[in-house]
Amino acid sequence: MFHFARYVIMRHIKVDSLGAGIPYPEAVNSRSPDLNMAVAKCQVALNRFSQCLQKEDLMIQELQKKALLFTKQIRDLRYGNMDLDKRLQKMEKKVDSGQSNTTERIEKVRYLWATVMETLTFLQKEREVVDSVVKGHVDLYTLDGTSVSVSIPQPLLQKVEKEMYKFPVGNVYEEGKLNMLTIIQLLTKALELLLHERRQVDKKGFKIDLQGLEGNTRFQNETLLGLKSLRQKLKCDDHISVTQSIAEKQLEWQLKWKNRLGQSPFRLIKDPNPALDLLPAMSPLSFTPATEEAYKKSVFCQYPALIPDSIKKNVQADEFLTVGKTLENEDYSTKTVTERTLKLATHSEKTSNVE
Repeated sequence: MFHFARYVIMRHIKVDSLGAGIPYPEAVNSRSPDLNMAVAKCQVALNRFSQCLQKEDLMIQELQKKALLFTKQIRDLRYGNMDLDKRLQKMEKKVDSGQSNTTERIEKVRYLWATVMETLTFLQKEREVVDSVVKGHVDLYTLDGTSVSVSIPQPLLQKVEKEMYKFPVGNVYEEGKLNMLTIIQLLTKALELLLHERRQVDKKGFKIDLQGLEGNTRFQNETLLGLKSLRQKLKCDDHISVTQSIAEKQLEWQLKWKNRLGQSPFRLIKDPNPALDLLPAMSPLSFTPATEEAYKKSVFCQYPALIPDSIKKNVQADEFLTVGKTLENEDYSTKTVTERTLKLATHSEKTSNVE
């Protein structure tokens, strides 16, 4: 029975040591040949076990003391929290009462201010009258019509003349003064004519075609989007192509004059000044010729280019050769034209004779 219990304990120790990562002592399986040695080992194990139990007991006692201390602290904190809650409730009641008093005072002030403003608006006309009297703005204007010229429209005048027996109207001016009664009568008649014409107008003609307006708006928006896309295309693609073509043309022009003159034409300028730069004879990206005033103000007129004599002779010789070639070509072309006309004339005569 002892051996079986020992075997079971050893297996448990081995399994626990493997699961916990603790090395399993191999010396436990070995049997001590000496009984005294076994008793000594057992005593050592008992001492260690008792020490572990004592340490565990001390730790449990310390934990119990800490638990009691923490429970006491929690109880004190709860009491303190309850006390603070009571104080907070009292403070909230005081704040609510103070806010209610403040709101009541604000409402009272607003009511008084509204009453004052209403009184001021009610007395606005009286205030204006008093201000005008105080500032002396009284009896400055008289409605005598001396400086007023009245022009009666022709349709209204014709209508009044036709209905003179139904609608008697006095003179507009009496003793050099404007007759206000006549003016009021004419205004009343003009309003009657206007109302009559308004009733006769077809009401259908004043209807707005909402669908047509929406379609027109949609078309205008599409046109605007197309123009924006075209502007973007011109700005991105065509501008780059135009600048590239201009750069190529400038390069061709420089190469042409360099091959013709033997050097760049910019080196032929008299007394070149590095502070000055060549100004273009025309505006950028424009093929319109420059005016005489712009040419006189430009650098080309102020610093004329000088061509060497040798280059001038070569240029004149080349021009003479080109003129001779053109004259030869013109003579040849005139000869061919005369020959063709003679052939056509003879052919027409032959055909007429045959007929």
